[in-house]
Amino acid sequence: MATSGPMEEGEEMRLYQQTLLQDGLKDMLDHQKFLDCVLKVKGKEFPCHRLVLAACSPYFRAMFLSDLDESQKKEVNLEDVDPEVMSKILHYIYTSELELTEQNVQDIFSVANMFQIPSIFTVCVSFLQKRLCLSNCLAIFRLGLMLDCARLAVAARDFICDRFSLVSRDEEFCQLSPDELIAIISSDSLNIEKEELVFEVVMKWATAKERDSRVKALPVVFESIRFRLLDKAYFSDKVEKNTVIKSSPDLLKKIQLVKDAHEGKLTMVKQKKEKKNEDQIVNGQLDEEEIEKEEETLPGILNDTMRFGMFLQDLIFMISDSGAVAYDPGANECYFASLSAQIPKNHVSLVTRENQIFIAGGLYFNEDDKEDPMNSYFLQYDHLDSDWLGMPPIPSPRCLFGLGEAENSIFVIGGKELKEGEEILDSVLCYDRLSFKWGEADSLPYAVYGHGVVSHNDLVYSIGGKGKDRERGSEQRKKDGREGGKEERRRRNKEKERRKKEGKKGEKESRRKEGRKEGRKEQGREGGRKEGGKGGRERKRRGKRKEGGEIKKKKEERRKDRREGEKIEGRKEGKGGRERKERRKKGVREGRREERRRGEREGNKEERGKREEK
Repeated sequence: MATSGPMEEGEEMRLYQQTLLQDGLKDMLDHQKFLDCVLKVKGKEFPCHRLVLAACSPYFRAMFLSDLDESQKKEVNLEDVDPEVMSKILHYIYTSELELTEQNVQDIFSVANMFQIPSIFTVCVSFLQKRLCLSNCLAIFRLGLMLDCARLAVAARDFICDRFSLVSRDEEFCQLSPDELIAIISSDSLNIEKEELVFEVVMKWATAKERDSRVKALPVVFESIRFRLLDKAYFSDKVEKNTVIKSSPDLLKKIQLVKDAHEGKLTMVKQKKEKKNEDQIVNGQLDEEEIEKEEETLPGILNDTMRFGMFLQDLIFMISDSGAVAYDPGANECYFASLSAQIPKNHVSLVTRENQIFIAGGLYFNEDDKEDPMNSYFLQYDHLDSDWLGMPPIPSPRCLFGLGEAENSIFVIGGKELKEGEEILDSVLCYDRLSFKWGEADSLPYAVYGHGVVSHNDLVYSIGGKGKDRERGSEQRKKDGREGGKEERRRRNKEKERRKKEGKKGEKESRRKEGRKEGRKEQGREGGRKEGGKGGRERKRRGKRKEGGEIKKKKEERRKDRREGEKIEGRKEGKGGRERKERRKKGVREGRREERRRGEREGNKEERGKREEK
């Protein structure tokens, strides 16, 4: 602890001195003081100090200390260097500031390697490693090999191996040299489920360009293909019958060796790894914790070691805007998958046959784009890093579209524009997963949005949705429905009014008839009371005849009333008609009973009156 103080103080002083020296050199460069060298790059001049260049670059140090003409001349001509790149490197030498972009990093990397400036070299390697993606991994891999940068080449190769099924479809993959191809396919970490893919990629590479020279290199390349992992049926149908292999005696020998291995005609070859030194021997015996066990391996084309991707699990990912859950159908278990960035909530997802998850849609506001600030997301999920990779944005931002895939392409179909008018679209955008570029496909027969899209056997189906004509038809149907409902309500109201009027009219008529009946009964009762005294028997007989005639009349009237009631009921409609009819029948029966009771009471009164008179 006692020494930490002085060390920190010394470090602070050293940094201060470096800053002071660097600021002084930059100030002299800006004010053109003590300049003794001019770098000429394609007609552009860069004044500087020899001492500063020699201190930062072994390349310039060797140049200025040599017997060459450049050591004596003030001007130094540099070939194969871009003026813009030279300007950025000089700015870094004097300020320690370097502006790297995806467009200039490879050029700066190459020039820094030529000038042997290790600090720039390290910064560029870190920059490229962080920005490895499907579109640049092959170029970075070849750059690392060309500049003999093992750190960068290994990082790019691991990225390619992890995504071999996708990267191998890129046209740039067919431009690899035999050595570059072998460096990739010989790796145990190749993320493939079947070795058949490696064989197909190699044969595609062999016939893509420079066929003759590449076919000659195939015997060496075949040493990195693990033929013993191929399915036997596939081996006999696709490998043995391949025309390129059948035309090459060297390749036929290789294939025959694999066939013998399948038939068990080869003896196992045992190879030991490096021998242990004497320090690993304890008490005359080998230390089991230090020594590596013997391994039974087969060299080259007979290698049957399984690749990394052959041990992977099958998982189903359920992804939301805040996280993801991975479901293992074999073990019936769920796992939480961490996501480093959230995805847009308003989106359309797509899973391709290669288990690549793409998300298109959403909405974000780009303040830098003044003319068209509304944009849509287009992201790809990297399951290896649990991260979302930004892909080229959709050229025509839209919503409510369909998403499908076929033949290594992703299709954005129809939808609505993200503008004030929200115009319905019939255009189809196509994203090529090999060239990582957007294009246009044939348009739909009509504009549509809110539809479903299904991909099957390299065909894309668009199902349902809404369009301009369908919107108009829907509105017309709604309008017709509203008008039809109004007309139906009017008809029902008229029917109700008619029924009410008929009901009131029938009630008035029945009241009139009841009044006439009551009047006749009252007259009969008056006539009965007047009869008495002399001639009682005659009056009684006449009364009986009269009463019998009235009963007949009443019966006739009741029949007429019943027929009229039935006619009225026949004209009435609806549910209440039958109920009123039943009530009327019941009323008629009750009326008959009441009349009989009244007749009996009247007859009893007359009998009592006669007795009293007697």
